[in-house]
Order: sequence, then C-alpha cells, then structure tokens
Amino acid sequence: MTRLPRHRVSDISETGIHLRVFSPDNIRETPVNYAHQDDYYIFGFIESGTCNIRIDFKDYELAVNKTALVLPGQVHCFTHSDQLSAYLLMIDSAFVEETSQRAFEQYTLTSQLICLSPQQQTKLKSLFAILSDNQSLPGNRSQALNLHVSLAIIDISQWDYRWPAYLLTIVTAIILILQKGPADIHWGLLHYQVGILFSILGLCHLISRLKFLLNHFCLGK
Repeated sequence: MTRLPRHRVSDISETGIHLRVFSPDNIRETPVNYAHQDDYYIFGFIESGTCNIRIDFKDYELAVNKTALVLPGQVHCFTHSDQLSAYLLMIDSAFVEETSQRAFEQYTLTSQLICLSPQQQTKLKSLFAILSDNQSLPGNRSQALNLHVSLAIIDISQWDYRWPAYLLTIVTAIILILQKGPADIHWGLLHYQVGILFSILGLCHLISRLKFLLNHFCLGK
C-alpha cells in the first residue's frame, strides 16, 4: 500500500508559521492537488473566487463567506479552483493552545468549513494582509509579530460572535506597538488580549491565552 506524503512544518518554515498567497495572476503559486497529510494546522481564507477541497474523503466548496480548517493528520487536497484569490495560513500545532485544539476537533466532527460574518471577513482580510506584508522581514521582532497576528486570525476564525466595532482598531494599534521594539512587545500583547478577550471570550479563556503567550514571549527569551 502506497504511503501518503506527509508534509512537516519544519520543511516550509523555520519559525513554525508560513503563509501562502494565491491570486489568478500568480501561476507559480498553486494549491497542492494530490492527497497528503500535514503535521500542522491550515486555515484557508478566500477573498474572491472559489475552490474545492477534499478533506478525509469528503468534498467541500470554499467561497468568500467561509474559511476552511484542516487539522494535523487529516488527508486532504485541492481539487479545483476558479479565479482564486486566497490566503493559506500554516501554523505549528505547538502555537495552538489546547482549548483551541479541542474546539477545532469538535467543530470538524460536523464540518471543515466555518461560516464568517461580514465583520469577521473584514478583520481577517486586514490581518492576512498585515501577515503577508510582514512575513518576509527578518528578526525576532518580526517573528513575534507574525505569531501574534496568526493567533488573532485563529481567534477570529473560531469564535462566531458579533465582535465589537473597536476590535480592528485595537488590533492595528497593538501591531504598531509591536513594531516599535522589544520593550513594548509584552505590554502590547497583554493590552491586546485584555481588550479582546474580556469583551468576547471571558475570563477563563483570557487567563489561558495570557499564560500561553507569556510562556512563548517572556519565559522563552
């Protein structure tokens, strides 16, 4: 029996985060069209066009109002795309905290697609654009920013709430703070998480996320 190809996050990124950007004009960047497995999470977000994806032998159509979620180990491939303009975020499972992993596992029992509200779509477009502009920059500060933006993308993707209108303003402001220098990074992370998570996810999730971020950014230095 032929073994399926298995892609490792270490093969595509030294930092555990990688973003692929697809557009109708970029013929060199195309979705993987053969069945395979990955050891990382994938979040697919479409700005325009459509594509079909097969996950664990079930077919799904991904359009502008949905995001696709692929868990580590799931068999998947892209089967068709039409005028596709999209982002594909690949992130090491070490960066996805346990509460989010459990939520994703429960969600994928019924569907691999997450329906997005117009507010979620707007915020994800902005965050993916920031991540796309920043991912080629060198240095630890850039890596910290990429991780922070990626975690914000995960939060927005998984929680189907009516996010407050000031959220995008908070995200943008904190990203600017993160770009200033190491002295501001920890304050920015804490301020951002307090502003978002108190209003949306609640105290328990706030404590869990803060502990996760502090382990990565403070204790890991």
